[in-house]
Amino acid sequence: MSDPNAGLKSALKHYVRLTEPPGYAVLVTGPWGVGKTFVVRGCLDQELEKDGYRYVSLFGVESKSDIDLAVFKAVYPRLSGTTAQVAGGVFRSVSKFVGVDADISLQKVMNIVREGVYVFDDLERARLNISVILGYLNEFIEHDGCRVILIGHTEKVDKKKSFERQREKLIGRTVQVVSDVDTALGHFLKRIGNEDVRRFLQQRADRIKAIYADAAIDNLRILQQALWDSERFYLSLDGRHRAESEAVDALFDVFLALALETKSGQVCRSDLALRAESSLRALLRSGDDSNQEPDPYGEAEARHPGINLHDPLLSNDLLVAMLFDGVFDAAAVAESLDQHPPFVPPEKQAPLWTLARGPFQSDGALQSAVTRLDHAMAEREITTRTEILQLYLTRRWLASFDMIRSEDVAQDLITYIDDLHRHERLPATGTENWEVLPSSPRDPGMGFGENLPADDGFCRVYAHLRRRCREAHEAWLDRQATCLLNALATDAEEFARRIETGGPYGKVPILALIEPSGFADAFLRLGPESQESVVFALGRRFRYGERGDEFARERDWLRSVRDQLMVGRGQTFGFAAERLRIVVERFIDRILRESSPAN
Repeated sequence: MSDPNAGLKSALKHYVRLTEPPGYAVLVTGPWGVGKTFVVRGCLDQELEKDGYRYVSLFGVESKSDIDLAVFKAVYPRLSGTTAQVAGGVFRSVSKFVGVDADISLQKVMNIVREGVYVFDDLERARLNISVILGYLNEFIEHDGCRVILIGHTEKVDKKKSFERQREKLIGRTVQVVSDVDTALGHFLKRIGNEDVRRFLQQRADRIKAIYADAAIDNLRILQQALWDSERFYLSLDGRHRAESEAVDALFDVFLALALETKSGQVCRSDLALRAESSLRALLRSGDDSNQEPDPYGEAEARHPGINLHDPLLSNDLLVAMLFDGVFDAAAVAESLDQHPPFVPPEKQAPLWTLARGPFQSDGALQSAVTRLDHAMAEREITTRTEILQLYLTRRWLASFDMIRSEDVAQDLITYIDDLHRHERLPATGTENWEVLPSSPRDPGMGFGENLPADDGFCRVYAHLRRRCREAHEAWLDRQATCLLNALATDAEEFARRIETGGPYGKVPILALIEPSGFADAFLRLGPESQESVVFALGRRFRYGERGDEFARERDWLRSVRDQLMVGRGQTFGFAAERLRIVVERFIDRILRESSPAN
């Protein structure tokens, strides 16, 4: 396969081998992660094996002295066998670095070492003004005859217009790096430390390139990071799981695709944590998608049409832990895998999962799944929103060819939901997680047999489940409000932590559910320091927290609390009365003013 950067490498080789000082720099540019540094250093390592070159990163430099020090560090190995006796000032940071006498003038040393080939990388990541950097480099090029290669994503250079005006005076040639996934992947795989993992990945090189191409990110750095995670993931599998080669291949496809999607920011933590909801959004999406909210996980699925990104072999929590927190727990991986085929025998598989795989299984396995599903339904074992909706679809499919007998599958599920709600077994979820779903559901069949048309039954079940979950959520909030009031009485610091923006109730309008008089009574019994902690927490909650309509009740609640505290102030005297005056006038009144919708 031809090298897409052959022209660039030829230009670099010609430049560094010029016999006369060129008087200009070469700029190598391209998007972040495309492999600019990899290509340049690989070319120079081969071309300048004997003479070498000096590599200098400009990342974070804030002054010319910072660049001096970076250059000095790059050149220092050549000076290690000589004695640099230079008169002048003292530069102690350099002397500490090289371990020589403190009487060393960095500027004089810089005048000595400016020769040869220099590579200045991370141009766009410098904090120093681009004009100052170019002026600095001009000394190397025009006065010292150096060959200077600049590497940077010029589209991200600060003060880009200024850079474009000055570059023609300094840069004689600009070359663009093209992503060379073939060369980069071979290099990445050679650096995989574990031999078994390296062999496994090398055998799948073509598949890796295909998944990377589907992700459409064009960032080789992300590919390398995804492969590092893939190595850790493979090592978390035990031998009996690796023996199921087909399952491991499919599992690896899912993991690598999600690693690329998450590291590129196309799928975030919440998207991955709620991927079942993404499946439902796709399931319920109306025929006209023009007004639908973006669904990042659904978009990822569209980019990887040959991969089932909803494969349940790895749980959501496990994927989040690995891909966002870097935690690869072999025991947790084994536990997740052992709940699904092919790692669990058919008689122990979740019946919904077995039936979701369709009719092309043995009749015995399918009949067993139907029997176990009936038992699970009778025992009210299926409680999550996603599984309840899947339960309806599964039973509707089974009823379509008389595998179960039911007069009204939807009513069966409505009765089931009501029973769960009565025994407080429904997930306590409010409307906020349902608002993303369209109001006119459409059923594409979800893989159960034929693509059965949408029906009113699904809409009835969906609407009823949504309503009951909202009621369960409100009941749960009432209980939590009581616990929160108890926390105020026993541990004011804990109360403050819970209600602040980053706390468990930071985005939940729970304060409005606390009786204002009860809050005021508990507050009045607190010590001075605890009262201060609580009012500061209230201030941060209202200043930096949500301000939507659902929080309007909290502002009304705070006004009622203010009135109750004013009543309490009339029954106190001395310092206690003064503290209450400050709480009301300096804190609560200010909170109410600053958090009003007009502000």
